[in-house]
Amino acid sequence: MELATWVEWTGMKPCVTLVWRWLSERVRLFAQSPYTFLIIVLHQLSMKTRPFEDWLAINATPEDVIYYGFDPTEKSRIQRRSSHLAGMGFRTDYPLAFWGQRTIFSTDEIGIARPNTYELFKHGNCVGCLKAGRQHWYVVYCTRQDRWEKAKFAEEEIGYTIIKGISLEDLEPMFDRMKQLGIEPTEHIQAATFWARVKKLLKVDPNMELFEEEDTKPCECAV
Repeated sequence: MELATWVEWTGMKPCVTLVWRWLSERVRLFAQSPYTFLIIVLHQLSMKTRPFEDWLAINATPEDVIYYGFDPTEKSRIQRRSSHLAGMGFRTDYPLAFWGQRTIFSTDEIGIARPNTYELFKHGNCVGCLKAGRQHWYVVYCTRQDRWEKAKFAEEEIGYTIIKGISLEDLEPMFDRMKQLGIEPTEHIQAATFWARVKKLLKVDPNMELFEEEDTKPCECAV
């Protein structure tokens, strides 16, 4: 059974948090054996959180406070972490979001360099995020053609688009024009401002729908 047929038949969508890891190597496994693929997915999901939870079980007590580095713009992540850890019996706190006056504003100030990905992306963990919008994928198109090509392959194999309503292949002509016009590939410009500049340089209808809600969301892969 073809993957797209199997997905339609079961009503299930491909796992957006893990499929990237298998873009070129394991997508075909999904088509050939959905059961085997499901076992792998469940195993990988447990690998994401199990070591942390095992460590807490051995080393932490309900009196301990678990600190996270989420900032004030990441309210949804704070809410999820608070609820999850509270269910395990632990308290959490978020100094960057709730502690008022700060004394350190960057790890660079204390000699800890940020990962290079922060120069272009808002987060340092994913290049080619399956939950991101067009602005993120424009950066990938300009800076990581290897990831771009793998993502196009995955869309074709799976039968779903990463960005709702449009494929990466269909975005290529516009992204190529943007690159030729010198539009900076970065996530550090607010999405509304970024796309307003794109529309102006491309000389398209100002009402054309380019800006999308996904561009404003923080990464939600870490639950």
